[in-house]
Amino acid sequence: MGNERVRRKIELLSPARDAETATAAILSGADAVYMGAERFGARENAGNSLEDIAKAAEFAHQFGAKLYVALNTILSDSELDDAVKLSKELDDAKVDALIVQDMGLLARNDMPPLPLHASTQCHIASPGKALFLAKSGKFETLVLARELSLNEIRDISNAVPECGIECFVHGALCVSFSGQCHLSAAIGGRSGNRGNCAQPCREFYSLFDSKGRKLAEGRLLSLKDMNRSASVGEMLDAGVSSFKIEGRLKDSGYVKNITAHYRKILDEEMSKRGLVRSSFGESRTAFVPSPEKSFNRGFCDCGLHDSTLPRRPGRAAFDTPKSRGEFLGIARNPFKGGFFLESKYSAPKISNGDGLLFVSKNESFGGVVNGMEGKKIFLGSRDRSKLRIPKDGWEVWRNFDFVFEKSLELPAERRIGVEISLSKIEENKLEIRMTADTPRRESSSAFLENFELAKNQSPEHISESLKKLGSTIFFSKYPVKIQSPVPFLKASEINGIRRELAESLRMKILENAERDRSESKKIRAKKNSELLERQNLSEKILREIPKDMQANVSNSRAEKFYASCGIKIEERSLEFEKEPNYSGRKVMSTRHCILRELGACKRNVDKPLRLVSENASLLLKIDCKNCGMEIFFEGRRKKAPSPV
Repeated sequence: MGNERVRRKIELLSPARDAETATAAILSGADAVYMGAERFGARENAGNSLEDIAKAAEFAHQFGAKLYVALNTILSDSELDDAVKLSKELDDAKVDALIVQDMGLLARNDMPPLPLHASTQCHIASPGKALFLAKSGKFETLVLARELSLNEIRDISNAVPECGIECFVHGALCVSFSGQCHLSAAIGGRSGNRGNCAQPCREFYSLFDSKGRKLAEGRLLSLKDMNRSASVGEMLDAGVSSFKIEGRLKDSGYVKNITAHYRKILDEEMSKRGLVRSSFGESRTAFVPSPEKSFNRGFCDCGLHDSTLPRRPGRAAFDTPKSRGEFLGIARNPFKGGFFLESKYSAPKISNGDGLLFVSKNESFGGVVNGMEGKKIFLGSRDRSKLRIPKDGWEVWRNFDFVFEKSLELPAERRIGVEISLSKIEENKLEIRMTADTPRRESSSAFLENFELAKNQSPEHISESLKKLGSTIFFSKYPVKIQSPVPFLKASEINGIRRELAESLRMKILENAERDRSESKKIRAKKNSELLERQNLSEKILREIPKDMQANVSNSRAEKFYASCGIKIEERSLEFEKEPNYSGRKVMSTRHCILRELGACKRNVDKPLRLVSENASLLLKIDCKNCGMEIFFEGRRKKAPSPV
């Protein structure tokens, strides 16, 4: 890892479905947040107005944090003008970067000079693909594919030291290679590349061999959620500079909990390596972070340590796509109205109102706690005739912790430390100065002239009064320095001075943030006006770039971009065709392998295999060489999938 990458500031990047969640993320310790605009985001139901985006940006900037907006769907020719117009409006709203997938935007000369981040939908999974995007001169940050190992991340990082490397660290996983899934579009016309995936990977499937024998059934394409808490230090060493939490559809409680969890870990790992974070301010929450208590389907590290083949099993969530939460134990001796809990804890802290999930092989259902007597758990239901009780031996998970969720409702707090001083600068003139504990050490001052000396007020009285920063974004971190005679000041005068200093200091921080943003835009504008160095890409790199529908090219401008790189696109994406035909087409490549997860890698299985749901029939090609699968669409069945 080169010195350029070591000097980079480290960023914790959190999701926000709205301005309220963005505020919660920043207060809980995020260095940046990403959210969607009203259109063209890869989460169709996570759009926000320009007004709310501008508010979120200003709130972030006062802590030196940043706001990124996702414009990461593929676009038709008729949508490009609107996308450029929206980009300009987002620039006016003072966002810090755009996250994009469609290369048509790169070929528009009228795009605002905002930094661009290459979305994970670009499927950056090799040094060659990373170099291809880096050499365009357009991208400041590359968001790598989720499924990569540490070694692969390190190789890409070393190949493109000029770009920031952003990697997912937590949240839901797409089973397909990032940006390369067409399954939802094939089944029901709802494309992930257009922001409205129906999540058919979470559906129930049966697995058949070539002779029609059923080998397995369950949520056979469903993965656990990512949790790389234990590997943050290794990811830093591999060159990652931005740690991204998935979840633009999650509520603010989820975002607060997961952000606070990774803030603590990242601070510890950065301290060991002498690295610094990219924003400032100290966060405090009213809860102890615990990822297990927020929505999760069970956890895996998504192959982060799988540098050799065959890969290890442990990614699959075959039994349920619902949130598992935290494992409590095993149900024993069920009785009418409840069960006994066999737990590793002597007395697990369970409360009335807790939500439980009961899991057996290929079956699960939920329940609510209605009372406890030691390890005897009573379940509640509005309709007692429909109350379900788990059978002996079923796993018991808590996916809603009533007490913890209440603690999440309490507001988080983030404040910037300040140093306050009172000093004599002229014979009859005193200066009260407030200096922020930020990289620039911004300060603001108030001056007192023709003042009276205090007779009954001590230095300690003035000091304590100046430190009461209340509802501002600041707190007095150091002892107040008094290097002058103590003036006589009324309580109202001290309060007024304190408010004036705090607001002036906040505005200076915002002004510097805007100055940095403007400088970044100037650099970007100059770079955009220069001749791009695309022509020196090797043939080996060019061969890595897909030219069929996997390139996700859907407009003439994107074709122009690829042509300028020496690549002729042979087929556009199918999303904008009136009657797209996916029959026989590859709709997914994945590092997930059903046979591996079933422990059947070395068994003789009659191939080809098929996955069949109530919605579709899929042909599987097991890719043993790369320890994964390719999935081909055979046809629709009864109905299109509904979102899980």
